[in-house]
Amino acid sequence: MPDKKYIVAFEIGSSKIRGAVGTVDDNGTLTVVAVEQEPLNDSVRYGSIRKVPDVSDRILSITRKLEDNPAVRPGRIKGSYVPISGITLKSMNTQIVKKFDQEVEITKEIISQLKQEARQKAPADRDVVAVMTGGYTVDTIAQKNPVGVVGREIKADLSPVYCRPQIINNLNRVFSERLPMAINGQIPLPLAEAGLVLTDDEKNLGVMLVDFGAETTTVCIFKKETFRYLATIPMGSRNITRDLTSLNYTERQAEEIKTSRSNVSPDYVPPTGGDPSLDTTKINQIVSERAGEIIANIIAQIKYAGMKDTDLPGGIVLVGDGANLKGFMQLLASHTGLKVRRGTPLGAVKKANLQIKDTDAIDVISILRVAASFNDQKICVEFPEPVKEPEPNPHPSKDDNNEAPEVEDPYKKPKSKPKDGTKKDFGSSVKNLFGKLMEALDDSADDYDDNNN
Repeated sequence: MPDKKYIVAFEIGSSKIRGAVGTVDDNGTLTVVAVEQEPLNDSVRYGSIRKVPDVSDRILSITRKLEDNPAVRPGRIKGSYVPISGITLKSMNTQIVKKFDQEVEITKEIISQLKQEARQKAPADRDVVAVMTGGYTVDTIAQKNPVGVVGREIKADLSPVYCRPQIINNLNRVFSERLPMAINGQIPLPLAEAGLVLTDDEKNLGVMLVDFGAETTTVCIFKKETFRYLATIPMGSRNITRDLTSLNYTERQAEEIKTSRSNVSPDYVPPTGGDPSLDTTKINQIVSERAGEIIANIIAQIKYAGMKDTDLPGGIVLVGDGANLKGFMQLLASHTGLKVRRGTPLGAVKKANLQIKDTDAIDVISILRVAASFNDQKICVEFPEPVKEPEPNPHPSKDDNNEAPEVEDPYKKPKSKPKDGTKKDFGSSVKNLFGKLMEALDDSADDYDDNNN
């Protein structure tokens, strides 16, 4: 058995599925050893699984690729951690107040009771996947961690994060019903990504995390090191691709043009020459208009969170495949007046080889990192028990020798033996049979002569 813990994560997006395997050493350091992915088309819409069989088949294909990696072989993937994301993932802010007849010491049990009450505040037709902390006040003093503080009243600003039950139900259909793989944990993706790419200073100053995906764009805001807001916009980079199909391109051609030929930066000047069949000016106009609409919706989330641009001096951190759109970061910065940077993994995360592009796999790596922090990690990869070599006989008998035992050939036809156990003489057998045949012919000839005389 390996001396490291193996963890597995899958991220099911609208345009692709990613799977990853990582190891965790005794110091808690995560090393990403393998990342694989498969494309999707219309099997997942806005983060919700629509075609269970297709998604199951793609995950199975990724699983086989991961298991074939030298860092994983001969292990078999039996469980994984999966993210919760999509258009129905939202949060709400609520304040829970608990008063006591006398001064008491705030315990973990009391905090747990407050979070349980916050769960009850979420809409009844939604599943709560996490309860985020926005801050505590014991009597009149703000407390980052109130456990151990003595007081007669505690106020907790809490934010239940919830989604439609269909999201979780379809994940169970894919993994538990169609695949021989257990779901070891379900983790809200935006919160996992925030823990991977945001610094403590950014979360303290005020920062917005933007996950720009294929069909959705998720916004997550932190201020004073606490969670403040989460919402998912039903728009993504695929909207830009489909806009470009209006120029008589197939969706595949439009996607290639969007990623390699377009640029939405306000300062971009198309180079002279190039492919004369491409109207670069028209392409960039279409891409810029849709990108501007997506950015307007991102900016609106600041207001919906009850904040202003000046409340986010930490700026905007951008992740997701849509972040690869050329000029998008510059356009976002010019529209918001905030600094914008690309999210990269921070903290104790290593790569087993340089072929793993961690910036492009922020989603699945962030789930690995959260899973690596769990104390009660469940088995994700099973390894066969090592085969023990037989120990030599310390007291060999006189019949023992060093010759290897003869191995019977399963394809060799066995020799037949006479019933009496004696060895057959093939030549004698043929001679006897021939003699008997000649005697029978002689008898037949004598009978023929008698009958005709």
